[in-house]
Amino acid sequence: VVGADTSKLLAGIGLMTLIIGFGAQSLIKDIISGMFIVFEGEFQVGDIVVINGHRGIVHDIGMRTTKVLGIDDEEGNLKIFNNSEITEVLNMTYKPSWVACRINIESGQDIAYVEEVLRRELPKIREKCPLMMTEPEYRGVDRLGDSGVQLVIFCTCNELHLSKVRRFLNRWLIQIFYDYEINVPSFSITISQPDTS
Repeated sequence: VVGADTSKLLAGIGLMTLIIGFGAQSLIKDIISGMFIVFEGEFQVGDIVVINGHRGIVHDIGMRTTKVLGIDDEEGNLKIFNNSEITEVLNMTYKPSWVACRINIESGQDIAYVEEVLRRELPKIREKCPLMMTEPEYRGVDRLGDSGVQLVIFCTCNELHLSKVRRFLNRWLIQIFYDYEINVPSFSITISQPDTS
């Protein structure tokens, strides 16, 4: 009616629709994935999760993105995931977490003596660390190495306190070994050079 070339106009509208359709495809996937996350309750705000290898506290669950606040070494960093890109989720909140401490003693140490010391001293560690849910438990010889024997000790705690409890347990175990003169493997390097005189 107005004399415009409708074929070019329709072609332009069709092209714009195609571009918007491709652009909105990922947005629609994010929204649908977000709906499944909310309705299925895989994790909630405040849960400690590992998403695609990133460990942190769920800060916000939106229809398009999920925000996870890093803890431990990444404390304070906010990681934002598109909901459609979340492929692996490990929710660490439902049950207490295991803390495993592995410590080596020198080959030739009297294992019976070391085990007796651990049985006597491990209950005292929990008294010093209220973040532990259970008393540290000696589980035995975990590995035989070239220069020592590896022992493993377990306890449980809240996932939020995992790193603190592990560091505390490591510190007190090495202190116990020092107090009772239980040797841990140490490596030394000898450097020699020819006498040029």
